[in-house]
Amino acid sequence: MPADLLGRTDLGRIAPGAGADMVWLGDDLRARDRLTDVTRRVPDEPAGWANLGLLDLRHQVLDSAALRLERARDLAPSNGDILALLGHLESIRGRPDAALAYFRRAIEQD
Repeated sequence: MPADLLGRTDLGRIAPGAGADMVWLGDDLRARDRLTDVTRRVPDEPAGWANLGLLDLRHQVLDSAALRLERARDLAPSNGDILALLGHLESIRGRPDAALAYFRRAIEQD
């Protein structure tokens, strides 16, 4: 993921202590375990889903990333960080028009 997007997409501020800090430190195994637990206990918290999607993006598991990021978006449709992650996903998938639409929506929310 580009450094500028990583710097901009600070989902840790959405749900501090939910494993987001581990995502940003690169401790992916512990982060995945903690975030999976969070999504089981609090399934309506978008940050857990978004951060799991971010982990999947980092590891190029795009179908799983899409499901998790779409779940996060459904829970927080006006969250610019989540929309930016969806834009990045669409960019990786080679869908520039969809990516641009998500990035524009993300900017409108910020």
